[in-house]
Formats: sequence, C-alpha cells, structure tokens
Amino acid sequence: ARLPPITRSLQELVEAQAPSELARRRSEIQAEDAEDPDLTRPLVGGFHPWQEVASSRSLYLESGRVVRRGSPGVAIADAGTDRIIVKFDRRLDLSDECLGVQPDDIVTQLSRSFG
Repeated sequence: ARLPPITRSLQELVEAQAPSELARRRSEIQAEDAEDPDLTRPLVGGFHPWQEVASSRSLYLESGRVVRRGSPGVAIADAGTDRIIVKFDRRLDLSDECLGVQPDDIVTQLSRSFG
C-alpha cells in the first residue's frame, strides 16, 4: 500500500508548522538525487522513476486480463529499450509482481485533487 496523496491543505500545514524541517528534507532529497542520476533521468516515453501513472487500457497476459483500464501504479525503471517496469496497485490476478509495459499502455496519473 502506498501513502495517501499530498493535499494542498496538508502541504500548507507542513510548510507553516515545520518550515526548517521541510527545507532540511528537501535539501537531503536534492543531494541524494545528485548522487544517483538514474533517479532524474527520464524513462522510455518520457516518464520518470517513481512517477504515479495509470493504465491507459486493460492489460493482458497469456492467462487473461491482469490490469483494468485506469488502474493506478508507479513507474519504476526501464525494461529494455521499449518498455517500462510498472508496479500497479492492484492486479486482477492478485499478483504483486511488476509488469513490463509499453509507454502507450500508461498515462500520467492525475492528482486526486482533480476529482
């Protein structure tokens, strides 16, 4: 299970209550990103590691449909030169394994604040 999404009100609360801690953590994240360029390098199709995505259509394996259209997930890494490894929140076959998908199989996940 993933953490709940950050809402505007939660973001504003953290910025108001702990600005120095927030600045320290942002600084640490920037330093870590500088040490590991793979975290900032785009994946196939222009996606990024740890970006929230959703399936653009139902996805199938030989055993049948494993992901419904619109299912949320997280882009993890490239899988060769034409696929992306995605960890979907829920698969219909109840597997916890990641899937290697083509870039047009996923779309950027809209923020939950969009409704």
